[in-house]
Amino acid sequence: MVDIILTVIATISMIVGLLGIFAVIRNYAIDTIGEMKYMLREAEKRQEIFYTKAEAEYIESLKNRIENHWGRRLIRKKDRSIFDIM
Repeated sequence: MVDIILTVIATISMIVGLLGIFAVIRNYAIDTIGEMKYMLREAEKRQEIFYTKAEAEYIESLKNRIENHWGRRLIRKKDRSIFDIM
């Protein structure tokens, strides 16, 4: 009987731990993508002031990095990071 109780407690602890790890990874992905979006907005503002080929390439690379980010599958469209507020 004690073995069953300990097994259930260990299983619940493992599930809670895995959910916690998933939440940390998801929040990291949200903040990383949010930071790249912020960098993209700032680069587009700079491009309005003066247009350079390097700036255009930088903007294009940021768009590709945002689109191909590994965390894209973990987040929803409505998830916001601190960088979205800035």
